[in-house]
Amino acid sequence: LGINQFDVSSRAPLKENCSRKLSDINLFENVVDIFNVIDYNNYDEGDIEQLENNNYETRLRNEWKQLENDENIDWLTITLKTYESLVGKNSEATPDTETKHRRWCNIVEALHYFRKAKNEEHQAGLQFFLDALKDKRKERDIEDLNLEEEKAWNHLKMAKVKEDNEWRYYQLLTLKYWKQAENAESARNNTQ
Repeated sequence: LGINQFDVSSRAPLKENCSRKLSDINLFENVVDIFNVIDYNNYDEGDIEQLENNNYETRLRNEWKQLENDENIDWLTITLKTYESLVGKNSEATPDTETKHRRWCNIVEALHYFRKAKNEEHQAGLQFFLDALKDKRKERDIEDLNLEEEKAWNHLKMAKVKEDNEWRYYQLLTLKYWKQAENAESARNNTQ
C-alpha cells in the first residue's frame, strides 16, 4: 500500500518495524497534524482531481490511486499520532513502555489486517468496473466515458470515500478505547 510502513505480510517484520525507539524515527518532526487530514464528510466530486490522459483506464486508475493515497495518509497519521501520545516525548525503555509498545504493535497489526481486507474489496470493485468497461468497448474504439459511465464511476468513487470515512471512524474509536484501557492498566500498576 505504498507509504504504509505497517503493510507487512508477516508478524516478524511488523515487530521489527515496531521495535525502533521513538527518537529513531523522528516522529515529532515528521508527522502531520492529525486535524489536518482529509475530511471525508466534506469531500465532493470536485475535490478529486480529474486527471487527463488519452486512455480512460489510466485516468480512472490514477484517480483511484489518489483516493488510496489520501486514505493511506489518514491511516498513517492516526496510527503514528496514537503511538506518539502513548509514549510521549520519553523514548526510554521501561517494562511498562515495553508492554504498551508490544500491545500497540498487536492492535496495529489487527487493524492492518482489517484494513487490508477492506482495501482488497475496494480493488475488486475497481477491477470489476474496469472489466465491465473493457467488455463494453470491445466492439467500439471509445477512449473516454459517456455520461452514464461517468456517473457510475463517480458513484463508485464516492462509495469508496464513504467506506474510507467509516473505516477512519472505526480506527479512531478502536485506538481511543485501546488507549483508555492502557491508561487504566497503567494506573492499576502504579497503585500496586
